[in-house]
Amino acid sequence: MKDEGLRVVGYVSSMEAGVDKAGIFYRFLIVTVTGAEYSVRMRIPPEWMAVGKPITGVLVKVSDSERDYQIQDLSPYTGLPEAKPQGFERLTVEAGPGVKAILTGTSPDAMASAPVLSESLLKKARALSGRPCYLYFADSPYGKVVVALQSAREYSVMQNMRRFLAGLGD
Repeated sequence: MKDEGLRVVGYVSSMEAGVDKAGIFYRFLIVTVTGAEYSVRMRIPPEWMAVGKPITGVLVKVSDSERDYQIQDLSPYTGLPEAKPQGFERLTVEAGPGVKAILTGTSPDAMASAPVLSESLLKKARALSGRPCYLYFADSPYGKVVVALQSAREYSVMQNMRRFLAGLGD
């Protein structure tokens, strides 16, 4: 019986470009509001797709040997608020056994804290701890959560990638 796929609703948590024998591809990490993570790979993403965007679609596993999914019926999801990035000079990670990890961004004029949504985000936060970063906050039924984070360099590269993808649509 053919696998029909898994309907998913969540946030684009990261995006990166890569090259394989067929050419350029883009890999996106999709994180649901429950913290489930899915790696999605595509050749030409829609120009609206970016870190922090809420999306919906049907995930289809191409083969058991690959970690990535393909996504069908991809569209922006209006039932979740878009996550907004906020830049900070320093990231702090507070985590303990049996509790959700809290990420705190601080700058001379701002401070914000929220729980991190997934394990891969927590791992990345630990690697960026003490450094400048961008946290993407979204309101959820449980309060404010961090759905994505980027180093200052990643944020700059992503902005350039978005301009490039927008140019492909012209």
